[in-house]
Amino acid sequence: MRTVLESHGFVVEKLSYWNSLLFLPIAVLRLARKHMKNREIKTDVEELPDIVNSFLAVILRCESYLLAHINLPFGVSVLCVARADK
Repeated sequence: MRTVLESHGFVVEKLSYWNSLLFLPIAVLRLARKHMKNREIKTDVEELPDIVNSFLAVILRCESYLLAHINLPFGVSVLCVARADK
């Protein structure tokens, strides 16, 4: 990603993985769904109870704090902040 962005005139300010703290539960859920028979899963997105959303928000706020100081070595997603080089 860095190479592509830089070759198109961008300066990468932050490049890291994201959703590292939730990686294991998400991986387990995806693997379990993959092996379910007679069920076609098209998305991981579904409405959750407010208490679960609040818990997940706390986890993601903790991860946001970490990302301000370090790059995470693995995760479910990639986070990139880049700006156009003038």
